[in-house]
Amino acid sequence: MSTTSAPMQLPKTVRTQESKLHMICNLIEEMDLTPKSFISAFISCSSSRMAFLRRYWGTSTGWPSTLLLLKTIRDAICNKPLGNDY
Repeated sequence: MSTTSAPMQLPKTVRTQESKLHMICNLIEEMDLTPKSFISAFISCSSSRMAFLRRYWGTSTGWPSTLLLLKTIRDAICNKPLGNDY
């Protein structure tokens, strides 16, 4: 009679928002991109995969988070002297 044990459960890695951002920014840098160039390429890319990933951005489902993103970008830009006029 053989007994099989359940697979060992590894503890879930706890990552902070900041550590996730560092990991993503490091990967973007490794790909010879900047955060702005990545976002610009992501938004303007016409491939079906990228379109699928942004499918909710302009819909009623995704509009609240899209608006929050736009406001966050506006606040970051308008907080600087060159952005004060906008």
